[in-house]
This record gives sequence, structure tokens and C-alpha cells, in this order.
Amino acid sequence: MIKSRLTLACFVLLLSLAIHAKAQGVESEVQNNQTTTSVSIFELIATPNKFHGREIIVTGAYRFDLDLATLYPSKEYLAEDIFQSSISLELPDGLTPEKLEALMELDGQFIRVKGTFDAKNRGFGGFNKGTVTNIKEISKHSK
Repeated sequence: MIKSRLTLACFVLLLSLAIHAKAQGVESEVQNNQTTTSVSIFELIATPNKFHGREIIVTGAYRFDLDLATLYPSKEYLAEDIFQSSISLELPDGLTPEKLEALMELDGQFIRVKGTFDAKNRGFGGFNKGTVTNIKEISKHSK
């Protein structure tokens, strides 16, 4: 009886170690494949270095100027132009006039952005918390 319990305990221990090792491998594989992280703009502003170099999806109130695109946590932050609590957007080069017009029409609205976050690029004047670069998607977001 004791021998069978000992054998069962060893089997359970080996099985749990195998499952743990497999989980470690999956976690490492996910990190190596650069998965996209959906992040709150508040978390991004509070901990920008945590997301540096990662592909993210973030939503915020959008300000569009021809030389500057910025994402704010809310329309109130946008209205007060609280730049220290904002994220710059590095729009792709070579946008067609139609795409520029579509981006202008989104000014003041909530948008969803997918791209790579650069915490070291602090945007115009160095006042905000980072820049979304290599933008793959910008879309209107209903809030």
C-alpha cells in the first residue's frame, strides 16, 4: 500500500513538473513571437517603459494637426491639452490626400490605434509619455 502511494506521488510530481516545463516553453514562445498587447491608455501613461518596443493596441481621444497627432485619455484631457498625459502618434509617411482627410475627420473623436510603442520617443518637445510608431491600424472607436 505504501509503495503504491509513493509511486502515485512520484507520478503526480513528474506530471506537474512536465506541465510546468511545457507552460514555460509556451510563455517563451509567445514572447518571441511578439504578440499584440491591448493596453489602457492610463496604464501606458503610468508605466511607459513596461510597453517599450511592444506592439500594442490603445484607445484614446485623438487630436490631429498636420504636423502632430496625439492621443489623450479623454476628451477632457484633450480639451485642456494636458500634453504630459498624452501619447504621440507617428503617422506613416506618404499618406494619400484621402487618408489624410479621413484622419482629419477623426479629430476630437475616440480612436483605436495598433502599432509599436516607443517609450524613449517622448514626442514634440519631449513632454508626453511616448510615441506609437509603425502604425498598422487607426480606426474610429465608439465609447
